[in-house]
Amino acid sequence: MEALRGGVLGLLDSERRIFQDSGQWAVMLDLGWRFTAVSLGNSLVTQGSSSLFSRCKAAHSVTQAAFAKVSSIPFQTPSSMNARPRFFPSAVRLGAVVLAVIAALLPAEATAARVQVLKSTLTADARGLDVTVPADCGAVTVQRRQIPGGWRDILTAAASQGVMRVALPDLGKRPKVRAIIASPAVTGPRGKFPTTFYLGRNSFDASYRGSSGGLRGLAGDFLTPTVPMANDIAGTPTSPPEEADIWKTDGTMVYYFNQLRGLQVLDLADPADPRLVATLRLPAVGQDLYLLPGSGPVRHLVLLTRDDGTSGKTVIHLAKVAGGTAEITHSKVVDGDLMESRLAGNRLFLLTSLWNSPVATGGVISSVSTVSTTLSQWLIEPDAGPVPAGETVVSGGSPVVASGAGWLAVAVSPAGEWNVSDIHAFRLATDGASRLTAGPVRTEGRVGDKFKMQWNNNVLTTISQRSLTDGVWSPTTVLENFHADGPSAIGTKLGSLELAKGESLFATRFAGNKAYIVTFLRTDPLWVVDLSNPAAPVVAGHLEVPGWSTHLEPVGDMLFSIGWEGGTIAASLFDVADPAAPALLRRINLPGSHSESVWDEKALKVLPDQGLVLVPMTSYDNQSGEALKHVQLLDIDLAARDLRLRGTIAHSFEPRRSAMLGQSVVSISQRALVTTDVSDRDQPALLAQVMLAWPVDRVFASGDHLVHIENGSHWSGGWPTARVTPATSPDAVLAEVELGDGEVVTAALRDGKLYVVRELPADGEGGVVPQIARFAGLPAGSGVLSLDIYDATSLPSLPLLGSCEVATDAASRLQTGDLLWPQPNRPCLVIESQPYYFWWRGGPVIDLPMVGAPASVADSRVSATSPLIADPGFGWPSGSQPRLIVFDVATPANPTVAAPLDLGTNGTTLPEGRAANDGLVVVGADSWTEKQDASALSHTVRVIEVPVSGIPSLRPAIDLPGSLFGVTELDRNGFLAFSRAWNGDGGSSLQASACDGRDAYLVDSLPDVDAHAVAAGGRRLSLASGDEVERHLLQDDGRFAAQPSLAIGWEAWDLRWLDGILLGSSGRSLFAADDTMLEDWQFPMWGLGLDSITKAADGDLLVPLGDYGAERLDR
Repeated sequence: MEALRGGVLGLLDSERRIFQDSGQWAVMLDLGWRFTAVSLGNSLVTQGSSSLFSRCKAAHSVTQAAFAKVSSIPFQTPSSMNARPRFFPSAVRLGAVVLAVIAALLPAEATAARVQVLKSTLTADARGLDVTVPADCGAVTVQRRQIPGGWRDILTAAASQGVMRVALPDLGKRPKVRAIIASPAVTGPRGKFPTTFYLGRNSFDASYRGSSGGLRGLAGDFLTPTVPMANDIAGTPTSPPEEADIWKTDGTMVYYFNQLRGLQVLDLADPADPRLVATLRLPAVGQDLYLLPGSGPVRHLVLLTRDDGTSGKTVIHLAKVAGGTAEITHSKVVDGDLMESRLAGNRLFLLTSLWNSPVATGGVISSVSTVSTTLSQWLIEPDAGPVPAGETVVSGGSPVVASGAGWLAVAVSPAGEWNVSDIHAFRLATDGASRLTAGPVRTEGRVGDKFKMQWNNNVLTTISQRSLTDGVWSPTTVLENFHADGPSAIGTKLGSLELAKGESLFATRFAGNKAYIVTFLRTDPLWVVDLSNPAAPVVAGHLEVPGWSTHLEPVGDMLFSIGWEGGTIAASLFDVADPAAPALLRRINLPGSHSESVWDEKALKVLPDQGLVLVPMTSYDNQSGEALKHVQLLDIDLAARDLRLRGTIAHSFEPRRSAMLGQSVVSISQRALVTTDVSDRDQPALLAQVMLAWPVDRVFASGDHLVHIENGSHWSGGWPTARVTPATSPDAVLAEVELGDGEVVTAALRDGKLYVVRELPADGEGGVVPQIARFAGLPAGSGVLSLDIYDATSLPSLPLLGSCEVATDAASRLQTGDLLWPQPNRPCLVIESQPYYFWWRGGPVIDLPMVGAPASVADSRVSATSPLIADPGFGWPSGSQPRLIVFDVATPANPTVAAPLDLGTNGTTLPEGRAANDGLVVVGADSWTEKQDASALSHTVRVIEVPVSGIPSLRPAIDLPGSLFGVTELDRNGFLAFSRAWNGDGGSSLQASACDGRDAYLVDSLPDVDAHAVAAGGRRLSLASGDEVERHLLQDDGRFAAQPSLAIGWEAWDLRWLDGILLGSSGRSLFAADDTMLEDWQFPMWGLGLDSITKAADGDLLVPLGDYGAERLDR
């Protein structure tokens, strides 16, 4: 009735305009009634029922009331109507409306077409009806006579020619029943599915919600070296334990544990021609690496990882590199999260933390969360694997490890006491570790990093920050000396020193009997503390300079530091030859705003023997918004006691580590290794660059090769690129092809050709997105889609064959799906605008003007020379209609494109259901209608005819009962449409409808569905709910039948059918199921999507993982 009401309103509005100029625009309802009565006369007479006529009169009264309420139109008398006979045609039109209203209110028999009654005989028990069915009958309906009420449908069944028996429900004794032809035998397009599929409703109301806010997103997609210190214990190691790092160098070999790929081994014997000689895929699980002592062609390494990327487990891997291959030989899983480690000879000290959750008994929590830290020892034997050699468990978390020659100390934060630390100190010997104190030593403040602990001559020295004094924030640096000479020592405090009250503690460093301490409030005091007398440590001298240091590196009788001054990174050189008079020799503010070295000293490389310092840097160009990455060279002249700024080594990606190799510098990022000739330090010369990792957004298999596609997202700094690799070695690039400007929105490998669609965004001046450009009165460009065709028949060669472009709506960026192929030579792309979500790249914009009132460039509130800036996540809604782009690639060297075909009006959204085949494209379309107290979401399916050549055409919209999420069995005779409708309380139902290309008929539905994701394949419907996937089969009788569920053991939030395989994902888990097999895989990274997964010819799944490359899953 709501849909009818809307139609009546539309007609009344047109009549209102017609009559308005006459002053007498009222609807001629009574005349319309007379016209309707004539039209119904035959039906009324033949029924011979006075009660029926009464119902018609009642319907007339209801209609009058409805017209009055809906349209607020005064009803006129027949005499007034007769005064203006020229309005009779309008009355006739309104009569038709009244006829529709009355028809909606009358019993079914009053308006039904004349039926054909079949010969039938009721069985003796009245539980069956024998019906004689003619050849042209498709379905039979059994009706029961009711008084009053007339003939009412009882059931409908598929017809079977001859005499068929229809089972009846209990209708009592000798009921009045009959059988009629419900539908003729279906031939032509409607013969594609069983007749029962076409018996359901084919007109559907909008689905209603209480409010449209927060619901629109549901329509269409339901779916992250200590200086060796002397000690007085004989027989202890003379060098400090080694720390893990992301890379190790040995001669001309580089061993890199790349977070984006795994272990990568490179040979730099010729710096101008570095070679990637071995790889071991272990992405996103860790980056701590040790190279075991050895030489020759076989080397062994220790790799420390998380267990499959999950928390609570650590894995010790032993890896062997030999003959161009890398493999894991042994693995050991250890409880707890990896926190720190050290390697002393062949003994690995592993620090892990384990959280213990609260225990609830009878609904009452009987304990609180606690954390314990374990220091375990492991003998590393390459041939035998990690062998446990003891462990010590301490209470506390957030461990910090410091170590030196013959000692190791662990600082932990006690449970509930963040302002202090407990120190556990150990003596290291060839047979393991032993305690230096009977129990933990508690400091007055919190020990923040490894440079704030030292053990020397049986004295444990700590530097901590006490943040609270009598409950009031008052940071104070406290240096403490404790007696620590063995397990019997109780950690007696020998002496202490407080300094820099009210200032925060930053960099510290021990060197012999001196401690260097940096604190900061408004200036950077460098404190020199004399530790010669453990009972009375004293300040020998101090120096105040601007800024503060985050790391100190002793260089002879000088200190090199890295830190901050005035918002920029600063490198400084201090003279500490006279502890009483430290002096600043030189400070250089480096050209950059970011460096890993300010929080991880391993990124900083100080090379006194070469007189060189290497600092990885990143800066941002406020004009272009681009990040500039480089390694900064500094001369550190020991003779002249000076620091000088030299040249830079440019990187395409953010550098993380660097080292000298002869006269060359090797620097590495997660994406590339760069070698540079620095014989001229002012003008370093690039020697070579080796790509180590790249984003893989799509991957296709073709014979012995894989084709990787990088979309080239502007925000990640990438570039649209195709890379060809061997199928057996996906990290070895054979060819690389730059795909042009913009960003790849989709790609396909089909019949020996690679099809790539790029979007050239509609950027305004300075990279400003078009909405903001218009908002601020700046110019904006127009968006363009480009289709490029490459010849993939002779890989790794990938030459460009041809391209074509089509203009799109510049209102916003596009969201698209995969290319659809209704014809072999007519790929299609469905596009719709998406809201912009962005952040600003320059300075702040003050008091932006209101939307709808663009400011001119001259407005003082808007800068015309720098890009605009906004808060992260700010969204600008799109305002364009969805469209279909149809290409013609019959001639690859000269592809063409038809004018975009509109699929809806502004605000129309496209759900995920779409398909193409047999010259047709099928797309779902949802649109909102705002009501006074609610919003209505109407659902349709659009069918587009795409000829082999020529202009595509759009058929009239077909109503659906819900939002389309699946299209199956598509050909010119029809298809099955699977949809989902949401109700006002958040629940939903699923529907299957049979479409003949012109209309849709509801076949069956599943009510009250609570599913994270749904997918349809053939006539199978899958629903992800909890840790299972429910399965239903649409049978020939037009009913869903439940089938055994898939127990996958985790929640799937996305489902997709791919060539007869059901795929499901949780973001980091994936399953694949067919009729014979269910397999699942776990990934260490998040963001696993299903839309870009492809299947190789042998059935393997190719899974792109973005920055982490791609996986080939063996099926």
